[in-house]
Amino acid sequence: MKVICEGELRQLAARYRWDQPKDAYYERIYAKTASLFAAAAAGGAVLGAAREEDVERLRAGGYHLGMAFQIIDDILDFTSTDAVLGKPAGSDLRQGR
Repeated sequence: MKVICEGELRQLAARYRWDQPKDAYYERIYAKTASLFAAAAAGGAVLGAAREEDVERLRAGGYHLGMAFQIIDDILDFTSTDAVLGKPAGSDLRQGR
């Protein structure tokens, strides 16, 4: 939860700053999305008493899935329509994200 909250705070602090480096974007989407996917994937393995190397593989898979999910979601916000998204297209841009 700490990582997710810090990601939200970093996003708020960086509103309307379009000159941010790509690494800052990756750090933010890790904190906001990929960390949750990674924790969920690893958590299931831990609860299932999986081997440590399997927990790590699932955590890594959750990380990559979360990063890909957020990148695609961000691209669709710029390139899709309200009807396709089921939410207002371009809302991230209007909100300075």
